Parts: sequence; structure tokens; C-alpha cells
Amino acid sequence: MITLLHRWRYPLLALLAALLVALWPGVRAAVAVDNSLSIWFLEGDPALRSYRTFQRLFGNDEVVIVAVRDSAATLLTPGNQRRLVALSAELAALPAVRGVLGPAAVRTAAGGLGGSLPLLAAGLDSAALRQALAQQPTLREQVFSPDYRTARLLLTLHSAPDFDARRGAVLAAVRRVVGRHFAPGRAAWLGGVGVLYTRLNELSQRDFGFFLGVGYLLMFGVLWALYRRGAWLLYALGIVGTATYLTLGVYGALGYRLNLLTVLLPVVIILLGLMDALHVLNEVQQLAARPAPFADAPTPAGRQRQLALHALRELLFPCAATMLTNVAGFLALLSSPMPILRTFGVFAALGIACCLGLTFLLGVWLLPLATNPTPSGEGSHGTSPDVCSRQGPLSRRGGV
Repeated sequence: MITLLHRWRYPLLALLAALLVALWPGVRAAVAVDNSLSIWFLEGDPALRSYRTFQRLFGNDEVVIVAVRDSAATLLTPGNQRRLVALSAELAALPAVRGVLGPAAVRTAAGGLGGSLPLLAAGLDSAALRQALAQQPTLREQVFSPDYRTARLLLTLHSAPDFDARRGAVLAAVRRVVGRHFAPGRAAWLGGVGVLYTRLNELSQRDFGFFLGVGYLLMFGVLWALYRRGAWLLYALGIVGTATYLTLGVYGALGYRLNLLTVLLPVVIILLGLMDALHVLNEVQQLAARPAPFADAPTPAGRQRQLALHALRELLFPCAATMLTNVAGFLALLSSPMPILRTFGVFAALGIACCLGLTFLLGVWLLPLATNPTPSGEGSHGTSPDVCSRQGPLSRRGGV
């Protein structure tokens, strides 16, 4: 099997490259974090059914709070009154907004017989408006600060089956509208549970990339310190990096998004995928340390190829057995009633299986390029000569 894999390595690598290109949209989709309720609750959970019934009867329970401020003057000036009215009208026109409760929604008695009109449209100056609001202290406290320099608008939102996925776009639209009237971060701020959810998802997505990059850099440093061979380093990193890419590509292509549990998939793939690579590299080193390994090969390149392929043959079944054991363990999560655990188990198993295939596909390509089967004369040891030379006088005295 290893000989056949070596013979067809370039067509298989071309096929792998085409697969990587095809899965790129899936990778981009997968790294969008999704922590919606549907991934945490069972579909028939009574609490989830009750919550959805509430939304169906009364609409979306999520609101957005918009606070606006004018540090130079009160918001009761005619100019600021017009700004508040225009802001409320534009926010109410957004498709996702069900209603806007704020200064522009406050009404005052007019015309007798219970008639009323919007307070900010009554043509009152600042003093008269302040006096009118003083007669409604509870309402005033809900929409204005005591100094009338800050106002609060409460946005109720339409419910939708995919609201969790659309939340970020809805908030972005709200920010754009508010920013046309008040400077974001200096004179306007957004609050509410949805704002926190969106920000947490953004931070999770950013930290996912950051810590994954740091993990790869640390792995790069350790492998370089151990082996000092670029092809071996590329081999180990190629296994875990490509397996992670393939797993995330399939994950996203099937409509899944990363959540607080599946962000651990790359870590699982790194840990379990790297072990097979280290076993193979250690086997190559042990074979190379034997006196005159594969001396019957006509050329040094032939000796390198025979040594690498022999090491891969020796470890094919042990690595396959390890992979099957790990895959079976993760697939056992399919027995869980929680969808998030079942999804994690399936894709962790897929990532581990990808690591096994890449261990041998990349091995038949890269290992013959870097293996140096020169006898060391020191017996069969699994430690690289570079590491041995740095172990100091203790190891040269015979160890402990």
C-alpha cells in the first residue's frame, strides 16, 4: 500500500489541492461563530418550546437600547428635537425594527376630548418642553437623563427563525442610522443583551484565530528545536494544518458554524494528529541510526526513499489502530441527546481520520526529501544528533 501511495503521490496531491480550493467557501462559513439556543437545547426541551411559544405569541423578547447625548446643549433645543424625531423615524423604517420607544414617541394632550400629538412635534421651546415633561416624571425618567443631555430609545425587534444569524447585520444597520445623527462612541452608544451576544461572538472569532496561530507558532518552535529539518517541520505542520482545513471546510459546507465547543476541534486535531507524525519521525531516526541502513540501494536518494517508505510501512497498522480507537471514542458522542455534542464527536472523528491519511500521503512525498540514512555509529537511538549535542556533560557521563 505504501509503495502504491508513493507511486501515485503527485496525482493524489493534485487531487488534495483541488479539494482544498473547493472547500474554501466552507472554511469561511465555518469560522463565523454561532452560539444560538438551538445548538444548546434539545429540540423537544420544554423550556425551549415555552420560549418559542412566547416569541410566536408576543414577538421577539430581545431589545436594543440606544443612548444619545449632546454635551454642548440639552436635547430639548429645537435642533436636537428635530434630530431625535428624524432618528426615531429612520430607526422605525428598518425592516427588522418593530417599534421605537423614545422621546419622539412621547405624546401630550391636545385638542381636547382625549386628543394628543407627539410632544416633540408640538412646537414647544426648551422651557415649555421641560415644563411639559415635569408633569410626567415617570415618563421623563424613561427617556431623558435628569440634565436632559442624554436620551434613551428602546428598539423592539421582529422575531424571525434565523434571528440569531441575522443579529449582527441588524445591529450594524442600527449603528449606521444612529451614526448619521450622533457620533458613535462619543455621542451615541448601543446596549442590550443582543449587543453583548454579538460582541462575544466577534471576540470568540478573533480569539479563535489568535490562539490557533499562537499554537501553531509554538508547535513550529518546538519541532524546529527537536529536528532542525525544514521538510520534517513542513511534514508535521502540513498534517495538522491540512486536516484542520479539511475538517472546517466540510463543517462549514454542511451548514455548521463554530460555537463554544467546536472551537476546540483544531486543538484536538493538533494534539492527536501530531502524535502520529512524531511516531513516524522517531521511527525514521531510529532506522537512520542503524549501521549502513539500506546499503544495497544504488544511490543516496534511493536509500533515503527506502528508509522513509520502510518507516511508514512499519507504522501503518499501529497508527491505523490508534486512529480507529480515537475515532470510535469520539463517535460514541453520537449517543448523546445534545446536538452540539454529537456534532463535535463526528467532526473530531473526521479530523483524526484526515490526520491518518495525511500522515502517509505527505510522508511518501516529504520524508524521502529529508531523510539522511547515514549511520551514526552510536547505536539505535531515537533522539536527533542536534539534541544529543546539546545535552551537556551529564548525558556524556552515562546519565542517571
